[in-house]
Order: sequence, then C-alpha cells, then structure tokens
Amino acid sequence: MKFFEIFGIKKGDVVCIVGAGGKTSLMLHLAKELTEAGHSVLVTTTTRLASNEITSDFDFLVNINGEKAESPDISAIKNSDHDVKLIEADGSARKPLKCWLDSEPVIPEFATLTIGVLDISTIDKSPDIHRPEQFKALTGYKDKITVKNLAEVLNSSDGIFRNSSHTRNIVFLSKCESEKDIKNSIRLSPFTHKKLTYGSVFNKTIANIPKLSAVIMAAGTSSRMGENKLLMQIDEKAMITHLLDNLPAEVFNKISMIYADDALAELCNKSWLRMIKTDGGHEKNITIKLGTESCSDSDGIMFFVADQPFLKKDTIIKLADSFFKNTSKILIPVCCGRQRNPVIFPQKVFAQLMNLKGDRGGRTVIDNHPELCICIDFEDEKQFTYIDTRQEYERYAK
Repeated sequence: MKFFEIFGIKKGDVVCIVGAGGKTSLMLHLAKELTEAGHSVLVTTTTRLASNEITSDFDFLVNINGEKAESPDISAIKNSDHDVKLIEADGSARKPLKCWLDSEPVIPEFATLTIGVLDISTIDKSPDIHRPEQFKALTGYKDKITVKNLAEVLNSSDGIFRNSSHTRNIVFLSKCESEKDIKNSIRLSPFTHKKLTYGSVFNKTIANIPKLSAVIMAAGTSSRMGENKLLMQIDEKAMITHLLDNLPAEVFNKISMIYADDALAELCNKSWLRMIKTDGGHEKNITIKLGTESCSDSDGIMFFVADQPFLKKDTIIKLADSFFKNTSKILIPVCCGRQRNPVIFPQKVFAQLMNLKGDRGGRTVIDNHPELCICIDFEDEKQFTYIDTRQEYERYAK
C-alpha cells in the first residue's frame, strides 16, 4: 500500500506533520504519491523549511527569507483550493528527537490529520536531542533511549500530539530499516493506544503495527483436583504464578484473565493484568466470549489455558512474532505431532468466538477454517503439559 493509503489521507484533508526524524522527507514523499494519484497538493509550513528543499516538483506556498522558507499567512493555507494540504508544523533543528515549547507544534484549527514522526532507530542509542533537558524531564531519559521514553513522547499531554486534540492522530515510526527496528516498533505498541505505523521513506516501505492481546482462561472448577489447582504449589510457587512470570507483558496490547475464584484475583495482582470475573458459570464458551469482548479492539488474541506452568517465554514470543507476520491467520503450536496451546485467533473470527455452541471451544473455529490455520513447530513437549489430575500434579510438584 501507499503511504497516503495507510495514513487514510483523502480529498479535503489538511495534514500536519510533527515530531522529528524525517518530517520533510515524509511530506515530500506524500506529495509525490498524492500527485501521482491525481490529487492537487499544496506543500507548506507553519514554521520553516530550508529554502533548498523548495523545488518546482510541487506546489509550495512559503515565504523565502534567505536560507529559510517560512510560513505564509495561515489564511492563505486555509483558502487554497487544493485537494490535499500538507503542512510541516514543527521544527527539530534537524535532530532525531525533540521536546516542545508551549507554542509548538503549530497546528491550525482547520487541520484534520496529524502525523507524529518518531525515529525508532534511536532506541538503545544516545542521540543528539533538541532541548535535551526538557526531553529528560518529559520522558525520564537517562543515558540511552528506551521504548518507554518514546512511549512518553506519544502519550504525554506535553508530547508529540500537543495542540492536536481536534484532529485524527497517527504515528509514523520512521527510519525502520532493520529487524531490530521492526521488533522495537512492535515492542512500543503495548505502551500506547495511539495508532502506530512503521517504515522507511528511504526504502519506500510502510506498514501498520497490529495489536495482539492475550486472554488467560482461569475460570475452571478443577473438579478432578478437589481444590483450585491454579493455587497449588509447584517449585514453591502457585501454578498460575509460573504462567504470569513467563508471560512477556510487553508483547501484548491488553492482557485479560477470566476467573471465578476470588482467591485467584488476590494472588494475580499485576498492574498490566485486567481481571474479569465470570458470573455465567465455568463453561469454556462463556470464558472465551468474555475474553474476546475484553480485547475486541485488537487485531488478534492469544488464548492461554492457565494450567501450563512450564510454558516458556521464548515460545510465547515466537508465536507472537509469527502473528505479526500473519495477522489474518489462526496460529497453532504443534509438538510431537499434536496441536497445543496457546492459540492465536485473528480479528476476522472474533464474532465466531463470541457465538460458540457446544463444549469444544475454539476448536470449532479451527475445524471450520483449515484454510486460515498455520502450525508452528516446537520441540520441548514438557512446556505444553497440562496439570489436570492429582497424579500429574504429584509428578511435577516439589
């Protein structure tokens, strides 16, 4: 897809580009795409551009002042009859990250879309920052940029989208040109509710970052155990604690646990875990419905059974990585020729998950859609072990 299609730019839009790390390059690339698509495009600024960036390729509206191309009168931008108006509405002194003054960014009241440009390649580096002391105060930055530092830039009311509450907002994680950059982009996703895209203007690549959530199904009665097995000890920890400790929370947009036992809620006190108590019995279909409803705005959900204490973090991450490459597929781990859990279901089957009949749970959806299924091989069978009987528990308990 084209950049302007990913951003949802259409005729009549007034697009402000803010942030740091490739604003002008992105604006000129959008101008080229939109022009080739048959739109008339105005290219301008509410701050300033370098005058050597002004070319005859596009319809620029700026005031040339020596080496600077400065903002025209705002009314001239508003009154132009171009199909799309592209405005560079922020300055960063050509540095990859910045902090903002009260007057920045300069976003007109008639703007309809703000694209926040954030240089993802700065993670794990110590870049030159425009207004570094203010940036440290805003983000908690110390010696190297972290995912959480960039999340603060996106989420803070004093961050990249200040002055843009009246527009649609979307993030472009720029200079995403390596596997590491892609993984860092995905790592950022759970820390913000902003719509994220990532790519490289230089490589002419762009994609949406899908949101993956997790549902832990923990509402069973443990009838064969005679007590709630999830609270029983294995290696001096409750069974459910093993799963939570191995769960890479940073991978997921949301994590919900569906439970019935209040003692479980007291034990599972995690800031990133949403506890949802079921009052509709312990049927698997009710648990799946509640979990799907709680994550309905996600692009996919990884469903966990809660009695797999040996499930490895690397396995969960491998499944998640597979989802980010296959967002419309059902992803199933396979070990020793058998399908296992957890399974990832894409958004396209959420409605079916919420209307399951019988007692087969998600297996019904899997059987109905073999064309959607991708099996992912694993070797360590122990990690997929269910602790479902007293005999199995005594085998592994210490």
